[in-house]
Amino acid sequence: MLVVNAMFSVTSTPQFIDTPESWPLLRAFTEACLHTFYGLLSVFAFFLLAAAAAIHQGRELPAWTGWTALAAGLVTLAGSAISPVRSGWLAPLSLPAVTPFFLFWLWVASVSVVMLRLPSRDLRPPSGRSPDVSG
Repeated sequence: MLVVNAMFSVTSTPQFIDTPESWPLLRAFTEACLHTFYGLLSVFAFFLLAAAAAIHQGRELPAWTGWTALAAGLVTLAGSAISPVRSGWLAPLSLPAVTPFFLFWLWVASVSVVMLRLPSRDLRPPSGRSPDVSG
């Protein structure tokens, strides 16, 4: 994401925008940014889907975190598939095109708060066993 943001910063610099000779370079940077961005969406989607499976199996987190991970993962996966669209309501950087990215970060922030509020685990060994002092 740092590379994408740096490339977007270059493409929005007035000295390049106002110089027609730089437009082919700006176009190439913009295309590279968009393809990288949508490629990252698929990585985020698979992370969310894996998190949904892990949450369902582990049962350490509230059930809503798993279901929302599944929903956000599916929306994000669909969002990564629209990268070839170049115009209309699914055009790059339109609200529907960037919503999956924001869903990912909203889910991460929400679950991070939930995880911070979990009680700390008891680090004592299970009852009936003596602690290992060897190392």
